[in-house]
Amino acid sequence: MAFENNVQATLHTNVAVGATTVDVVKAVAPNKDVPVSGRLTLSATGKTEIISYTGRTDNTTYWTLTGVTKNAESSFGDQAWSAGDACFQALTAADVASLSTIHSATAPTNPTVGTKWFNTTTGVLQEYLTDGTDFAWLDISAGAVAGASGSSTLSGLSDTTVATTNPAVTTNHPAVGHAWVNSSTGNTYVCTDITTDGNVWVNVGSGTLGITSFTATGGTVTTTATHKIHAFTSSGTFELTGAASVDYLIVAAGGGAGYGQDAWWGNAGGGAGGLISGTTTLAASSYAITIGAGGGGGTSTSAPIARGHGVSGGDSIAFSLTAIGGGGGSSDGSVAQGSTFSGFAGGSGGGSTNNTAGGAGTSGQGFRGGNSGTIQFGGGGGGAGAQGTDTTSSQVGTGGVGVDKSGIFGTVYGEAGWFSGGGGGGYFTNNQGLVSGGNGGGGDSSNGIGTGEHGHTNTGGGGGAGHGAASGNGGSGIVIVRYAV
Repeated sequence: MAFENNVQATLHTNVAVGATTVDVVKAVAPNKDVPVSGRLTLSATGKTEIISYTGRTDNTTYWTLTGVTKNAESSFGDQAWSAGDACFQALTAADVASLSTIHSATAPTNPTVGTKWFNTTTGVLQEYLTDGTDFAWLDISAGAVAGASGSSTLSGLSDTTVATTNPAVTTNHPAVGHAWVNSSTGNTYVCTDITTDGNVWVNVGSGTLGITSFTATGGTVTTTATHKIHAFTSSGTFELTGAASVDYLIVAAGGGAGYGQDAWWGNAGGGAGGLISGTTTLAASSYAITIGAGGGGGTSTSAPIARGHGVSGGDSIAFSLTAIGGGGGSSDGSVAQGSTFSGFAGGSGGGSTNNTAGGAGTSGQGFRGGNSGTIQFGGGGGGAGAQGTDTTSSQVGTGGVGVDKSGIFGTVYGEAGWFSGGGGGGYFTNNQGLVSGGNGGGGDSSNGIGTGEHGHTNTGGGGGAGHGAASGNGGSGIVIVRYAV
């Protein structure tokens, strides 16, 4: 656990017996805020309790402590507390013991990691360490393993490297079990594989991130504190030099909206491109990435009678997975172009016109387009998160909402991290209002006579319906890959 000087605050809200979260008012200088994890003492007149917690969430003026265990010290009971009661950090007897060196002839029983033991029989100073699987007493004066508990005995441990950087897969060292401490971050790494130029280091300081034994290329690469992200906005190749566990997002292109030349009938929004996401382990290889192109909005070849169906979007393909392009939206005159008034099927289906059903979506990738209950209004294109809105006798269909992937892939790509929204449907009247496309790049319909909005680039959004002018094209697809570093 982390210790800070002068940690002192108050409770923001009441705390019940058995609570698993605790709200703490942010400290005012010169007092220090509570650490990101650890133990706190709660105090009020006549009572005291020590709680432990594993994390904290920022709520602007106060912290919400998570993973709370009440009565962390058995000598105190689990008690209820009131807003304004004091909370501060203090060392317990157990903390002092873990920070102290134990002098004895035999090894301490059930020690915590980091405990130091001076063997009064041999005169050897040892420290209790782990590589994440096994535990051992390390002779920190000579680097030999004195003994271990766990599934097997550690061997070949040597002295520790202290540096201001992390180890690299090419870093040379004596043996498996070598420890490396980054003095800038405080993270500690243990080597578990000494393959030449392919060493594997496991982070035992936080227990989460390791130094990978592979490199990856392809797409546009960005790096966060914990991950690398490869974004493909056009077709290319993802190259891996070693096995890796990756998060992936595959988004197909959206379909175009239906075209309407005159002011008598409504036209439908284009369906969003299919969306596939998940986690998989990839072997060292070259992986072809295909990015689908957006489907074109419907056109007229013989004004004013012929009016065309929107074109379905192209598929996006990666890692033997195919996201299906969004279905094109219907037009009031689609029959004259050799099709029905129904929206085309796709990853998400295109909207329909003239009392027909919206195009079907693909299971696990998207939803159907909006149905049409009248000749005057077009249904909204389906989205990856919801179907396109059906029309009524007085209401045009909006585009179905897409899916929010910002929690995994950030907000740089898509529509602030949203993908695959359906296109908005169209009115029959010249005095129409704008009809929204679904969040995730879906194009809006035209506001009055005019061109429908295109689905947004590299979102998989469906095109928005036009009125008396061209309809919007579908937005192109995208593939994003993420892995821990």
